[in-house]
Amino acid sequence: MLNSQTADAGDDWRLFRAGAFLASDPHGSDAPDEWGDLEEREDALGLEFGRPFLLRPDLSADINVLLYFASPRFRLLAPTSQLGYANNIRVFLSYLTSQGVEWREATEDHLLNYHYRRRQKPIKGQAVISGTAFARELAALTHFFVWQQESGAIQESPVKLRSYRRYDGTTGMTARLRPKDVRALDVKWLLPDTYRVWRQVGLGGYTRDGLPDRSWRGRNDGRNLAFADALWTSGLRRKEAGTLLLCELPAPRSDGTLSRGRVADAVAKGRARSFWISQAGLQAIDGYRESTRALSVLRAQAAGRYDQIRGRRIVRRVTASGQLRLEDEDGNITTESLDSLTAGDRQRLFIEGARGFEPAMLWLSESGMPLRFNTWKMVFHDANRRCEALGVGIRCYPHMLRHSFALR
Repeated sequence: MLNSQTADAGDDWRLFRAGAFLASDPHGSDAPDEWGDLEEREDALGLEFGRPFLLRPDLSADINVLLYFASPRFRLLAPTSQLGYANNIRVFLSYLTSQGVEWREATEDHLLNYHYRRRQKPIKGQAVISGTAFARELAALTHFFVWQQESGAIQESPVKLRSYRRYDGTTGMTARLRPKDVRALDVKWLLPDTYRVWRQVGLGGYTRDGLPDRSWRGRNDGRNLAFADALWTSGLRRKEAGTLLLCELPAPRSDGTLSRGRVADAVAKGRARSFWISQAGLQAIDGYRESTRALSVLRAQAAGRYDQIRGRRIVRRVTASGQLRLEDEDGNITTESLDSLTAGDRQRLFIEGARGFEPAMLWLSESGMPLRFNTWKMVFHDANRRCEALGVGIRCYPHMLRHSFALR
Protein backbone atom coordinates (compact mmCIF):
# COMPACT_ATOMS: atom_id res chain seq x y z
CA MET A 1 0.00 0.00 0.00
CA LEU A 2 1.31 3.42 -0.94
CA ASN A 3 2.07 6.08 1.64
CA SER A 4 -0.16 9.11 1.96
CA GLN A 5 1.03 12.47 0.72
CA THR A 6 -0.71 15.75 1.48
CA ALA A 7 -1.62 17.64 -1.66
CA ASP A 8 -4.02 20.43 -2.55
CA ALA A 9 -5.73 18.47 -5.29
CA GLY A 10 -9.35 19.47 -4.61
CA ASP A 11 -11.85 16.66 -5.16
CA ASP A 12 -10.17 15.03 -8.14
CA TRP A 13 -8.85 11.51 -7.85
CA ARG A 14 -5.40 11.13 -9.42
CA LEU A 15 -4.52 8.82 -12.29
CA PHE A 16 -1.04 7.27 -12.40
CA ARG A 17 0.77 4.49 -14.23
CA ALA A 18 2.86 1.92 -12.43
CA GLY A 19 6.55 2.62 -13.00
CA ALA A 20 5.86 6.11 -14.37
CA PHE A 21 8.01 7.92 -11.79
CA LEU A 22 11.09 7.94 -14.03
CA ALA A 23 13.35 10.95 -14.14
CA SER A 24 13.46 10.75 -17.93
CA ASP A 25 9.81 9.89 -18.55
CA PRO A 26 8.02 12.96 -19.97
CA HIS A 27 4.67 11.33 -19.16
CA GLY A 28 5.46 10.71 -15.51
CA SER A 29 6.09 13.13 -12.68
CA ASP A 30 8.56 13.51 -9.83
CA ALA A 31 7.93 11.20 -6.90
CA PRO A 32 8.32 12.48 -3.35
CA ASP A 33 11.52 11.39 -1.58
CA GLU A 34 9.64 9.09 0.80
CA TRP A 35 8.39 7.08 -2.20
CA GLY A 36 11.82 5.64 -2.92
CA ASP A 37 10.49 2.09 -2.62
CA LEU A 38 7.48 2.82 -4.83
CA GLU A 39 8.44 0.29 -7.48
CA GLU A 40 8.66 -2.52 -4.89
CA ARG A 41 5.23 -1.66 -3.49
CA GLU A 42 3.69 -1.56 -6.97
CA ASP A 43 5.18 -4.99 -7.67
CA ALA A 44 3.84 -6.35 -4.37
CA LEU A 45 0.31 -5.30 -5.37
CA GLY A 46 0.66 -6.82 -8.83
CA LEU A 47 0.73 -3.46 -10.63
CA GLU A 48 3.14 -4.26 -13.42
CA PHE A 49 4.85 -1.59 -15.51
CA GLY A 50 2.42 0.70 -17.31
CA ARG A 51 -0.72 -0.44 -15.44
CA PRO A 52 -2.99 2.55 -14.64
CA PHE A 53 -4.29 3.03 -11.11
CA LEU A 54 -5.98 5.70 -8.99
CA LEU A 55 -5.11 7.47 -5.74
CA ARG A 56 -7.36 9.68 -3.67
CA PRO A 57 -7.19 13.49 -4.11
CA ASP A 58 -4.70 13.76 -1.22
CA LEU A 59 -2.57 11.02 -2.86
CA SER A 60 -3.50 8.47 -0.19
CA ALA A 61 -4.28 4.94 -1.31
CA ASP A 62 -7.58 3.09 -1.17
CA ILE A 63 -6.64 -0.58 -0.99
CA ASN A 64 -9.88 -1.83 -2.59
CA VAL A 65 -9.44 0.52 -5.54
CA LEU A 66 -5.82 -0.57 -5.99
CA LEU A 67 -6.75 -4.24 -5.78
CA TYR A 68 -9.26 -3.75 -8.58
CA PHE A 69 -6.56 -2.36 -10.88
CA ALA A 70 -4.26 -5.23 -9.90
CA SER A 71 -6.97 -7.86 -10.45
CA PRO A 72 -6.81 -10.52 -13.20
CA ARG A 73 -10.17 -9.26 -14.51
CA PHE A 74 -8.77 -5.78 -15.11
CA ARG A 75 -5.57 -7.25 -16.56
CA LEU A 76 -7.61 -9.02 -19.26
CA LEU A 77 -8.70 -5.66 -20.70
CA ALA A 78 -6.74 -4.31 -23.65
CA PRO A 79 -4.20 -1.61 -22.64
CA THR A 80 -6.26 1.14 -24.28
CA SER A 81 -9.38 -0.10 -22.48
CA GLN A 82 -7.48 -0.18 -19.17
CA LEU A 83 -6.56 3.48 -19.53
CA GLY A 84 -10.07 4.44 -20.68
CA TYR A 85 -11.73 2.57 -17.80
CA ALA A 86 -9.33 4.11 -15.27
CA ASN A 87 -10.12 7.62 -16.47
CA ASN A 88 -13.91 6.99 -16.55
CA ILE A 89 -13.81 5.62 -12.99
CA ARG A 90 -11.64 8.57 -11.91
CA VAL A 91 -14.23 11.09 -13.11
CA PHE A 92 -17.09 9.36 -11.24
CA LEU A 93 -15.13 8.93 -8.02
CA SER A 94 -14.12 12.61 -8.22
CA TYR A 95 -17.77 13.57 -8.61
CA LEU A 96 -18.71 11.52 -5.54
CA THR A 97 -15.91 13.14 -3.53
CA SER A 98 -17.12 16.60 -4.56
CA GLN A 99 -20.55 15.65 -3.18
CA GLY A 100 -19.08 14.38 0.10
CA VAL A 101 -19.99 10.78 -0.74
CA GLU A 102 -17.69 7.82 -0.07
CA TRP A 103 -17.68 5.60 -3.16
CA ARG A 104 -18.57 2.52 -1.09
CA GLU A 105 -21.83 4.25 -0.14
CA ALA A 106 -22.81 5.29 -3.67
CA THR A 107 -26.40 4.49 -4.68
CA GLU A 108 -28.34 4.49 -7.93
CA ASP A 109 -29.58 8.00 -7.09
CA HIS A 110 -25.98 9.25 -7.03
CA LEU A 111 -25.44 7.68 -10.44
CA LEU A 112 -28.66 9.27 -11.76
CA ASN A 113 -27.49 12.70 -10.56
CA TYR A 114 -24.10 12.05 -12.16
CA HIS A 115 -25.83 11.13 -15.42
CA TYR A 116 -27.70 14.45 -15.31
CA ARG A 117 -24.47 16.37 -14.71
CA ARG A 118 -22.64 14.59 -17.54
CA ARG A 119 -25.43 14.73 -20.12
CA GLN A 120 -27.22 18.00 -19.32
CA LYS A 121 -25.35 20.11 -16.76
CA PRO A 122 -21.60 19.56 -17.22
CA ILE A 123 -19.26 19.17 -14.25
CA LYS A 124 -16.69 21.95 -13.75
CA GLY A 125 -17.17 23.41 -17.20
CA GLN A 126 -16.74 20.12 -19.07
CA ALA A 127 -18.65 19.68 -22.31
CA VAL A 128 -21.92 17.77 -22.43
CA ILE A 129 -21.10 14.22 -23.50
CA SER A 130 -22.97 12.08 -26.01
CA GLY A 131 -24.95 8.95 -25.31
CA THR A 132 -22.15 6.89 -26.82
CA ALA A 133 -19.58 8.46 -24.49
CA PHE A 134 -21.77 7.91 -21.43
CA ALA A 135 -22.35 4.29 -22.45
CA ARG A 136 -18.57 3.82 -22.37
CA GLU A 137 -18.45 5.35 -18.89
CA LEU A 138 -21.23 3.04 -17.73
CA ALA A 139 -19.30 0.02 -19.03
CA ALA A 140 -16.28 1.06 -16.94
CA LEU A 141 -18.37 1.74 -13.82
CA THR A 142 -20.19 -1.57 -14.20
CA HIS A 143 -16.88 -3.40 -14.46
CA PHE A 144 -15.53 -1.61 -11.37
CA PHE A 145 -18.55 -1.92 -9.07
CA VAL A 146 -19.43 -5.49 -10.01
CA TRP A 147 -15.86 -6.49 -9.12
CA GLN A 148 -16.06 -4.59 -5.82
CA GLN A 149 -19.39 -6.27 -5.00
CA GLU A 150 -18.06 -9.74 -5.81
CA SER A 151 -14.92 -9.10 -3.74
CA GLY A 152 -17.01 -8.07 -0.73
CA ALA A 153 -15.98 -4.41 -0.58
CA ILE A 154 -19.59 -3.26 -1.11
CA GLN A 155 -22.94 -4.95 -0.65
CA GLU A 156 -24.74 -3.38 -3.59
CA SER A 157 -23.61 -1.74 -6.82
CA PRO A 158 -25.01 1.69 -7.78
CA VAL A 159 -25.12 0.44 -11.41
CA LYS A 160 -28.37 -1.48 -11.73
CA LEU A 161 -28.56 -4.06 -14.49
CA ARG A 162 -31.40 -5.32 -16.67
CA SER A 163 -31.66 -8.28 -19.00
CA TYR A 164 -32.13 -7.92 -22.76
CA ARG A 165 -32.57 -10.27 -25.69
CA ARG A 166 -29.90 -10.41 -28.37
CA TYR A 167 -30.62 -10.80 -32.08
CA ASP A 168 -29.67 -14.49 -31.90
CA GLY A 169 -32.28 -15.14 -29.22
CA THR A 170 -29.88 -15.34 -26.25
CA THR A 171 -30.13 -13.00 -23.27
CA GLY A 172 -27.54 -10.66 -21.82
CA MET A 173 -27.21 -8.03 -19.08
CA THR A 174 -26.67 -4.29 -19.54
CA ALA A 175 -26.86 -1.18 -17.37
CA ARG A 176 -30.41 0.01 -16.75
CA LEU A 177 -29.23 3.60 -17.28
CA ARG A 178 -27.65 2.87 -20.68
CA PRO A 179 -28.63 5.74 -23.06
CA LYS A 180 -30.85 5.00 -26.05
CA ASP A 181 -29.06 7.51 -28.30
CA VAL A 182 -25.92 5.38 -28.70
CA ARG A 183 -24.73 5.69 -32.28
CA ALA A 184 -23.38 2.80 -34.27
CA LEU A 185 -19.82 3.10 -35.57
CA ASP A 186 -19.66 5.48 -38.52
CA VAL A 187 -16.97 4.19 -40.89
CA LYS A 188 -15.29 6.97 -42.87
CA TRP A 189 -12.38 7.24 -45.26
CA LEU A 190 -10.49 9.78 -47.36
CA LEU A 191 -9.83 9.82 -51.09
CA PRO A 192 -6.19 10.40 -52.18
CA ASP A 193 -6.58 14.07 -53.10
CA THR A 194 -8.41 14.80 -49.84
CA TYR A 195 -5.75 13.00 -47.81
CA ARG A 196 -2.97 14.98 -49.48
CA VAL A 197 -4.65 18.29 -48.58
CA TRP A 198 -5.23 17.26 -44.94
CA ARG A 199 -1.67 15.92 -44.69
CA GLN A 200 -0.02 19.05 -46.07
CA VAL A 201 -2.12 21.56 -44.14
CA GLY A 202 -2.66 19.69 -40.88
CA LEU A 203 0.73 18.05 -40.46
CA GLY A 204 3.06 19.69 -42.98
CA GLY A 205 2.62 23.40 -42.22
CA TYR A 206 1.15 24.54 -45.54
CA THR A 207 -1.75 26.92 -46.20
CA ARG A 208 -4.96 25.90 -47.96
CA ASP A 209 -3.44 27.39 -51.15
CA GLY A 210 -0.52 24.96 -51.02
CA LEU A 211 2.07 27.54 -49.92
CA PRO A 212 4.40 27.25 -46.91
CA ASP A 213 2.86 28.89 -43.85
CA ARG A 214 5.39 31.35 -42.44
CA SER A 215 3.82 31.12 -38.99
CA TRP A 216 4.31 27.34 -38.85
CA ARG A 217 6.44 26.27 -35.90
CA GLY A 218 6.08 22.49 -36.18
CA ARG A 219 9.20 20.64 -35.02
CA ASN A 220 7.94 17.08 -35.45
CA ASP A 221 6.39 17.40 -38.88
CA GLY A 222 8.87 14.91 -40.39
CA ARG A 223 7.83 12.28 -37.85
CA ASN A 224 4.11 13.05 -38.07
CA LEU A 225 4.05 13.00 -41.88
CA ALA A 226 5.92 9.69 -41.92
CA PHE A 227 3.50 8.12 -39.44
CA ALA A 228 0.42 9.24 -41.39
CA ASP A 229 1.95 7.91 -44.62
CA ALA A 230 2.74 4.63 -42.88
CA LEU A 231 -0.94 4.20 -41.95
CA TRP A 232 -2.12 5.38 -45.37
CA THR A 233 0.10 2.90 -47.24
CA SER A 234 -0.20 -0.12 -44.92
CA GLY A 235 -3.65 -0.13 -43.29
CA LEU A 236 -2.10 -0.65 -39.86
CA ARG A 237 -4.00 0.40 -36.77
CA ARG A 238 -2.70 3.21 -34.56
CA LYS A 239 -1.38 0.86 -31.87
CA GLU A 240 0.09 -1.59 -34.37
CA ALA A 241 2.05 1.09 -36.21
CA GLY A 242 2.75 3.16 -33.09
CA THR A 243 4.58 0.32 -31.31
CA LEU A 244 6.76 -0.85 -34.22
CA LEU A 245 10.36 -1.69 -33.44
CA LEU A 246 13.13 -0.86 -35.87
CA CYS A 247 13.78 -4.57 -36.36
CA GLU A 248 10.15 -5.09 -37.42
CA LEU A 249 10.35 -2.75 -40.40
CA PRO A 250 10.24 -4.77 -43.64
CA ALA A 251 13.04 -4.33 -46.17
CA PRO A 252 12.16 -2.48 -49.39
CA ARG A 253 11.77 -4.60 -52.51
CA SER A 254 13.84 -3.87 -55.58
CA ASP A 255 10.85 -4.40 -57.89
CA GLY A 256 8.89 -1.62 -56.18
CA THR A 257 6.04 -3.85 -55.00
CA LEU A 258 4.62 -3.98 -51.50
CA SER A 259 6.90 -5.18 -48.71
CA ARG A 260 5.63 -7.70 -46.20
CA GLY A 261 5.93 -7.16 -42.44
CA ARG A 262 4.41 -8.75 -39.37
CA VAL A 263 2.30 -7.37 -36.51
CA ALA A 264 3.27 -9.05 -33.22
CA ASP A 265 0.63 -10.86 -31.22
CA ALA A 266 0.85 -8.70 -28.07
CA VAL A 267 0.12 -5.44 -29.92
CA ALA A 268 -2.21 -6.71 -32.64
CA LYS A 269 -5.98 -6.50 -32.44
CA GLY A 270 -6.72 -10.18 -32.34
CA ARG A 271 -3.83 -12.40 -33.31
CA ALA A 272 -0.47 -11.78 -34.97
CA ARG A 273 -0.71 -11.32 -38.71
CA SER A 274 1.16 -10.10 -41.78
CA PHE A 275 0.84 -6.59 -43.19
CA TRP A 276 1.99 -5.01 -46.42
CA ILE A 277 3.38 -1.49 -46.90
CA SER A 278 4.26 0.41 -50.06
CA GLN A 279 7.74 1.59 -50.95
CA ALA A 280 6.53 5.19 -50.60
CA GLY A 281 5.59 4.48 -47.00
CA LEU A 282 8.98 2.91 -46.28
CA GLN A 283 10.77 5.85 -47.92
CA ALA A 284 8.87 8.28 -45.68
CA ILE A 285 9.94 6.26 -42.63
CA ASP A 286 13.56 6.18 -43.80
CA GLY A 287 13.51 9.94 -44.25
CA TYR A 288 12.26 10.37 -40.70
CA ARG A 289 14.91 8.00 -39.32
CA GLU A 290 17.72 9.89 -41.05
CA SER A 291 16.53 13.35 -39.99
CA THR A 292 14.05 14.09 -37.19
CA ARG A 293 14.60 10.82 -35.33
CA ALA A 294 18.40 10.96 -35.56
CA LEU A 295 18.45 14.48 -34.10
CA SER A 296 16.14 13.44 -31.24
CA VAL A 297 18.46 10.54 -30.40
CA LEU A 298 21.53 12.78 -30.40
CA ARG A 299 19.86 15.26 -28.05
CA ALA A 300 18.82 12.49 -25.66
CA GLN A 301 22.28 10.91 -25.69
CA ALA A 302 23.94 14.26 -24.99
CA ALA A 303 21.57 14.86 -22.06
CA GLY A 304 22.11 11.34 -20.68
CA ARG A 305 18.38 10.58 -20.73
CA TYR A 306 18.77 6.95 -21.74
CA ASP A 307 21.06 6.25 -18.78
CA GLN A 308 18.28 7.19 -16.34
CA ILE A 309 15.69 4.69 -17.56
CA ARG A 310 14.81 2.02 -15.04
CA GLY A 311 14.41 -1.51 -16.34
CA ARG A 312 16.24 -0.81 -19.60
CA ARG A 313 16.90 -3.89 -21.72
CA ILE A 314 19.39 -4.07 -24.58
CA VAL A 315 18.55 -6.03 -27.72
CA ARG A 316 21.68 -8.02 -28.51
CA ARG A 317 20.30 -10.20 -31.29
CA VAL A 318 17.12 -10.77 -33.30
CA THR A 319 16.71 -14.18 -34.92
CA ALA A 320 14.86 -14.92 -38.15
CA SER A 321 12.12 -16.61 -36.11
CA GLY A 322 11.44 -13.43 -34.11
CA GLN A 323 13.34 -14.33 -30.93
CA LEU A 324 15.20 -11.52 -29.13
CA ARG A 325 18.26 -11.98 -26.94
CA LEU A 326 17.95 -9.29 -24.27
CA GLU A 327 20.48 -8.06 -21.72
CA ASP A 328 19.19 -6.43 -18.54
CA GLU A 329 20.90 -3.84 -16.35
CA ASP A 330 22.71 -6.57 -14.38
CA GLY A 331 24.13 -8.20 -17.51
CA ASN A 332 21.72 -11.15 -17.44
CA ILE A 333 20.73 -12.55 -20.85
CA THR A 334 17.20 -13.75 -21.56
CA THR A 335 15.34 -14.71 -24.72
CA GLU A 336 11.85 -13.43 -25.54
CA SER A 337 9.60 -13.57 -28.56
CA LEU A 338 8.50 -10.45 -30.40
CA ASP A 339 4.96 -11.77 -30.04
CA SER A 340 5.13 -11.51 -26.24
CA LEU A 341 6.30 -7.88 -26.05
CA THR A 342 3.55 -5.47 -25.01
CA ALA A 343 3.53 -1.75 -25.77
CA GLY A 344 5.05 -1.08 -22.33
CA ASP A 345 7.76 -3.70 -22.83
CA ARG A 346 8.76 -2.13 -26.12
CA GLN A 347 9.31 1.28 -24.54
CA ARG A 348 12.15 -0.14 -22.45
CA LEU A 349 14.00 -1.86 -25.32
CA PHE A 350 17.22 -0.30 -26.60
CA ILE A 351 19.81 -1.06 -29.23
CA GLU A 352 23.48 -0.08 -29.32
CA GLY A 353 24.46 2.12 -32.23
CA ALA A 354 27.64 3.86 -33.33
CA ARG A 355 27.09 6.75 -30.87
CA GLY A 356 25.69 4.74 -27.97
CA PHE A 357 22.34 3.38 -26.91
CA GLU A 358 19.09 4.43 -28.55
CA PRO A 359 15.46 3.21 -28.32
CA ALA A 360 14.53 0.13 -30.31
CA MET A 361 11.12 1.68 -30.99
CA LEU A 362 10.68 3.53 -34.27
CA TRP A 363 8.68 6.58 -33.16
CA LEU A 364 10.26 8.96 -30.66
CA SER A 365 9.27 12.18 -28.92
CA GLU A 366 11.20 15.38 -29.54
CA SER A 367 13.22 14.61 -26.40
CA GLY A 368 14.27 11.27 -27.90
CA MET A 369 12.11 9.10 -25.64
CA PRO A 370 9.89 6.28 -27.00
CA LEU A 371 6.53 7.75 -27.95
CA ARG A 372 3.40 6.25 -26.40
CA PHE A 373 1.07 5.17 -29.19
CA ASN A 374 -1.85 7.02 -27.55
CA THR A 375 -0.02 10.28 -28.29
CA TRP A 376 -0.98 9.97 -31.96
CA LYS A 377 -4.59 10.68 -31.10
CA MET A 378 -3.63 14.18 -29.95
CA VAL A 379 -1.34 14.70 -32.98
CA PHE A 380 -4.28 14.05 -35.32
CA HIS A 381 -6.56 16.19 -33.14
CA ASP A 382 -4.15 19.13 -33.41
CA ALA A 383 -3.92 18.64 -37.18
CA ASN A 384 -7.73 18.76 -37.44
CA ARG A 385 -7.83 21.96 -35.41
CA ARG A 386 -5.23 23.54 -37.67
CA CYS A 387 -7.23 22.59 -40.78
CA GLU A 388 -10.37 24.07 -39.25
CA ALA A 389 -8.56 27.30 -38.36
CA LEU A 390 -7.32 27.66 -41.94
CA GLY A 391 -10.71 26.99 -43.48
CA VAL A 392 -9.99 23.45 -44.67
CA GLY A 393 -13.07 21.37 -43.93
CA ILE A 394 -11.32 18.01 -43.59
CA ARG A 395 -11.02 15.90 -40.46
CA CYS A 396 -8.97 12.73 -40.19
CA TYR A 397 -8.31 10.13 -37.51
CA PRO A 398 -5.83 7.26 -37.53
CA HIS A 399 -8.48 4.57 -38.11
CA MET A 400 -9.84 6.49 -41.11
CA LEU A 401 -6.52 5.88 -42.84
CA ARG A 402 -6.97 2.14 -42.29
CA HIS A 403 -10.39 2.30 -43.95
CA SER A 404 -8.92 4.47 -46.73
CA PHE A 405 -6.26 1.83 -47.38
CA ALA A 406 -8.93 -0.89 -47.55
CA LEU A 407 -11.03 1.22 -49.93
CA ARG A 408 -8.11 1.76 -52.32
